[in-house]
Amino acid sequence: MIPIDIEKDNIDFCMASAQKGIMAMTGLSFIIGNKNEIIKSKNYPKRSYYCNLFMQYDYFERTGEMHFTPPVQTVYATRQALNEYFLEGEQAKWARHTRVYNAIYNGLEKLGFKSYIKKELQSGLVVSAVYPDDKNWDFEKGSAYRRLYDNRAYRKFNFGTRNGRRARKSFCLR
Repeated sequence: MIPIDIEKDNIDFCMASAQKGIMAMTGLSFIIGNKNEIIKSKNYPKRSYYCNLFMQYDYFERTGEMHFTPPVQTVYATRQALNEYFLEGEQAKWARHTRVYNAIYNGLEKLGFKSYIKKELQSGLVVSAVYPDDKNWDFEKGSAYRRLYDNRAYRKFNFGTRNGRRARKSFCLR
């Protein structure tokens, strides 16, 4: 969803998830790629069966179907998200998304939350905040989570704790 210029930025492949890339359901990723580069990759060493881009491309070209069982409902939702994307227009959709991102970011800041990543380094797709340094803070059990979750303005957002080595020290809004 972030506006890019594949030619100007010399991008051979751009991979994104449907969820953040075009605001569709989770569970589907897509790649926009230079067809000649995809075909050249046919002779590259095979490191993964599932992530072999040429194999996926070749199978679809020959059969018109995905190589593996598709998540049908997610494919339909992605089709609808693409329809909406082109109906609204790239710049208008990005401007709307940026307004929402800034409202979330600024709202968390007003509530006293600190950003996990400096705003100028963020993509503008996910807002991550550091847990407050308070022994009584518990995102999932605490009243702050309940207040955020119950607040009608936030019902369309996905709240979650972060995974990995920094787990339970921050949360994100998607």
